[in-house]
Amino acid sequence: MAKRAPSPPPAPDPVATAQAQGQINDSTARLNARLNRTDQITPYGNLTFEDLGGDRWRAITQLSPSQQRQLELSNQAQEVYGNTALEQLRRVSGRMASPFSLDGIGFNSSRDQVESALMERLAPRLEQDRAGLEARLVAQGLQPGTAAWSNAMRDFTTQSNDARLAVIANARGEDELAMNRRQQAVQEALLLRNQPLQEALALLTGQGINYPQWAPVAQTASQPADFQGAVAQNAAMANNQWATRAQMAGQTNASTMGLLGSLATAGAFAFSDRRLKRGVRRIGEGVHGLPVYEWTYVWGESGVGFMADEVAQVRPDCVVYDAEGFALVSYEGLLR
Repeated sequence: MAKRAPSPPPAPDPVATAQAQGQINDSTARLNARLNRTDQITPYGNLTFEDLGGDRWRAITQLSPSQQRQLELSNQAQEVYGNTALEQLRRVSGRMASPFSLDGIGFNSSRDQVESALMERLAPRLEQDRAGLEARLVAQGLQPGTAAWSNAMRDFTTQSNDARLAVIANARGEDELAMNRRQQAVQEALLLRNQPLQEALALLTGQGINYPQWAPVAQTASQPADFQGAVAQNAAMANNQWATRAQMAGQTNASTMGLLGSLATAGAFAFSDRRLKRGVRRIGEGVHGLPVYEWTYVWGESGVGFMADEVAQVRPDCVVYDAEGFALVSYEGLLR
């Protein structure tokens, strides 16, 4: 004889839960999109957003009248600049078709010539100076091979070498001047070639209008509700409640079985007539599917068991009546 345990709660439908969570995510994304599209109004122009439906938006920039006029003038000027630049490019297209050449700007080094001319001028003077030195040494009574003669000639040789080195340095300077003149000529040729292109580029890149600067808008990022988490939490709570009720039902059944077992052990008939009971409350289910009740007899005693009229429908052999017509139940026979 047992109280029927409650059925466990049904498990959440994962497909339906995922679909519901997806709908919540979509709604949150649309809300964020709407919140983050803030119209801006400035003295130079406006930025507004238009909802086209179907999750499509249009950003509309509208300049102030003065800025609009400047834009139109700027466009007209750019067109003029562009036409002028095209004409300039047509004029220089022939020149640009030919590769850049350094013909006529060759390097004409005159170093050897300068050095040779200076050496020719220097040689007679050195011979003259050497002859004069030897004459002075002889006049002083010095002869070749003496120490004094050798010292004097060594000094003269050093001076002669210094003079020749000076000539070489002068020739090198002339060579560097020639190189500088060539580099300058190359730069001038490049300038003449590139100047028309620079002018065309300047015309094509004329300064345009300054568009309004929109203020940065703090972006809203609303988080979608955790529907799946809520469903899982509710399912866990329902399972916990079911487990608690099942445990209580088990405890109640154990108590009921104990009481009914006591009646069966006593072996006697017990009054179970519905007319003798007050405060009847069903507490479970027993053998043959009969409901189990608890009640208080009209004389004040508490009782637990079956209703005699319901027992008579399935086990009439377990029901008897006293002299006054009140029904009694044999729990020993019923539970056997």
